[in-house]
Amino acid sequence: MLNLLEALFKNIGFPRAILRCGFSFSRTCFTIGVMKRALIIFAALLFLASCGNGDVAQLGPETTKPGIPQRKPSLPSQKSLEANALGTHYVNPRKEDLEMQALIDRLDNNIARPNITIEDIKRGWYTGQVHEKKIGTPNSWLWIDRGPKSVWSSPSALDETEDQAKDTLCRQTAGFYAFSCIEREYAGCENIATSICRCPDQTKWIDKQGCVLLNNRGESVVITPNDLKRGWYYGLNSEKKLDTPAAWMWLEAGKDSRWQAPNPIDQN
Repeated sequence: MLNLLEALFKNIGFPRAILRCGFSFSRTCFTIGVMKRALIIFAALLFLASCGNGDVAQLGPETTKPGIPQRKPSLPSQKSLEANALGTHYVNPRKEDLEMQALIDRLDNNIARPNITIEDIKRGWYTGQVHEKKIGTPNSWLWIDRGPKSVWSSPSALDETEDQAKDTLCRQTAGFYAFSCIEREYAGCENIATSICRCPDQTKWIDKQGCVLLNNRGESVVITPNDLKRGWYYGLNSEKKLDTPAAWMWLEAGKDSRWQAPNPIDQN
């Protein structure tokens, strides 16, 4: 095409150099124009692809980004919050609940327990079960199991109580209890090695029984099943039979004096 234009313009005397320069310039301008239009079209396609509703075809291969696993946040429990506030680690709530309840029970028992009184101290004892020890009770005091009549007692008062019990039982069975001055500093004590109950003739001292009646062979007379069933038997206070219940009392009635139960079944 350039040779054709040169032949055409040669006839009219147009310089060849200017012709070649103009043709080169035109070709360059044409190339730039084509590239400019291509860029505009490419930009328009990108814009439509980004703003479209999904109907525009993908420009490249579809890629899927790996999903990140989502973890729902969990709230701590109320007990955990309380434990953290106290600076402790909540491991076994059931065990701690039991320990706390036991502590509360001990505190309640201590609050409910009365204080030992001046009268208790002077007397040397007070009634109560093993769990009813009063606040302020000396450590040397002992609990004496006597069923419903159990007591907390000082050692000295315990000795006095035992002495009184023996003295009472001895007198109930017609005996006389002699205290040893070596063992006790009681008024009227005797210079004997140990305290004893002096029983009447034909009787013998048996612990927790008193002076018990003896037969001609020197053997203890034992209460019979009929005596127990009837609830009494004839006899003086010096004629108490062995194994007579401790609740039985001697009733003075002359020749009809008897040892009997508090509520005998047979009164005759």
